[in-house]
Amino acid sequence: MKSEKSLRSILDSIAVGVYVVDADQRIAYANKGFAKLFGFASEDDLLGKDVRSLYSRQDDYRRLIAEAPHFDPRERPIYFRGRTASGSYEDLALTSVTALPPVEVVHRLVITIRHATKEERRPVPGRPKVFISYCHQDLEFAKKLHSDLSEADLTVWLDFIEIAVGDSIPDRIQEAIADSDFFIAVLTSSSVKSAWFKAELDSARIRELELRDTIVLPILAEQCEVPLLLRPKRYADFVTRDYGQALTDLLESIDRHWKNRSVSP
Repeated sequence: MKSEKSLRSILDSIAVGVYVVDADQRIAYANKGFAKLFGFASEDDLLGKDVRSLYSRQDDYRRLIAEAPHFDPRERPIYFRGRTASGSYEDLALTSVTALPPVEVVHRLVITIRHATKEERRPVPGRPKVFISYCHQDLEFAKKLHSDLSEADLTVWLDFIEIAVGDSIPDRIQEAIADSDFFIAVLTSSSVKSAWFKAELDSARIRELELRDTIVLPILAEQCEVPLLLRPKRYADFVTRDYGQALTDLLESIDRHWKNRSVSP
């Protein structure tokens, strides 16, 4: 008992996040560093929580479990995007996985994680990069769309997540648009009246028409007047269609455009 308390004291004093997950994928222990990484007030708030809810993409967690038996941090960490207590996202790196001996036939994994560095946060090569343009009145819709597109193995840029305090907002947005393969325009009665939205759309359309390195994908999230620039385009209809069906339509369109681009001379 004394040695266990000493171990907990040591784990609570280190900066990296440490947690123990049981056979039911529940958090059996978390240190202060882990709670801080995910924005929880106390490590006790995490006990019993399904650890899969802390990953923005379930594929990342499945990969973690699959690679755990032969994971070697000297080769490379495993990178993933974590979902915090507030619903925002953090780029993280898993740095070690240790399997504890069975205790009362319950297997446990001890896992340590840290913040990913700026260099490590670069998009995965070969994965389509998507920029979401929206009005801040529609943030909740944009966050859900971001989560679902990320879950589908896309690299998704959303200002709410990517722009840090002190960044130049116009510069970061223009850099992101220039680096994106797809520009998603979330059309609502608020966004079509927004000067910021119009400026982003104008920039993306110039890249689409003149440079042909960005594809603009309009999605209708609310009944509104579609901007003149987008009227020739078919849009993904999230208003009259079920959300899941509209999302599937959007993903299939991205996949089709991406494959066509990859085979173009």
